Amino acid sequence: MIHYQVNNKQIYNPYLAYYESFQSGKPVQFYCHDAEYDQLDWTQEPAESFETLMDQHAHRLRDRYERLILAWSGGTDSHTIYNVFKRNGIHIDEILYKIDTSLWRTTSGQLIQDPTKHLNWLKANHWDPTTRITSYDEYTADLKGIDIHNDEWIFQNRGDLGKYFAVGTGGEATKFLCERNHAGHHWGLVVGYEKPFVIKRNGSWYSRQSDILLNSVLGQSNVESFFLDPVLHLKQSHLAKRVLKQLKNIEDSQHYYPAHHPGGYKIWAALLGRHEELSDGISINGKFIITHMKEFAIDSSVGIGDLNNHYADPALLDRLKKDNKIAVNYVKGLYNLASEHRFYEFLNENFLIEPGKVFKLKTTWSKEYNLGE
Repeated sequence: MIHYQVNNKQIYNPYLAYYESFQSGKPVQFYCHDAEYDQLDWTQEPAESFETLMDQHAHRLRDRYERLILAWSGGTDSHTIYNVFKRNGIHIDEILYKIDTSLWRTTSGQLIQDPTKHLNWLKANHWDPTTRITSYDEYTADLKGIDIHNDEWIFQNRGDLGKYFAVGTGGEATKFLCERNHAGHHWGLVVGYEKPFVIKRNGSWYSRQSDILLNSVLGQSNVESFFLDPVLHLKQSHLAKRVLKQLKNIEDSQHYYPAHHPGGYKIWAALLGRHEELSDGISINGKFIITHMKEFAIDSSVGIGDLNNHYADPALLDRLKKDNKIAVNYVKGLYNLASEHRFYEFLNENFLIEPGKVFKLKTTWSKEYNLGE
């Protein structure tokens, strides 16, 4: 399981982990399948191709669960998984598609494509008529109010705290849909996490994972992060190492050299075995959105209702203006951080990249595995 470990406590909420560190003086550690990864020889690349290893893992997942659900967007990661299941003829019991209008907008908020485009493609092209296709968004009546009931959520021991409307990958709404639609069955939700971070230090190469990218699946025992399967993760790490060895001046640098612009992300994703996304640019849009949210700042001198001075998710600002209860509770929870003055100072000094910007967390890295020279 993926979690934080602080003072011998297993924690899924990064802010709660930092708070425990503040109170106990113990360091924050990030565990990412350490027990499974410790069993591998990371200096040896698996001989099989990445495609073959994905096929084998897809069959294992199908055998593991009575009901198998795929969280799909049409981006590089989830569409690769979709293609693997398709070519192997492996039945998917349900495909969950989140209608996320933000993915289909420019950074200035202009809608550039119909956000139901991928959903329509799926309904027209999915090979198995027995698969249930479920679409949802933050306005879905059954899901309203599931996630954030009060402003104390910031200190609850749960993951997926990066969303204010319950429909993140591992969010309460997603779990609600899985449990409602597959009640009484052993179900697993397959999600498209995550590419490795490969670095070079003192002549050797190491693979590790970032807690930031995995926050939405912390503590989720029945959520299967497809690419974090031990053998797949090992294979990807060596794919990355092989590419990075051809570059110069990357000592102590991380792998994301090409991901700072859309063309670079596509190159890097392909090198790590990802298939083409269904619509060009959809994956990088999602990564830009995460970056934009990180610019949101908490300033205890600014009223909760006066957030226009801060750069934040436009959808969040829109809901605050409409006095949306969930959005207001979300922001109040963040302001609870600032009200804990000594802890807020500790957070700024140790875990925030920029003071006050509570989403701009410094990365806590997982255990490193030596890939050899």
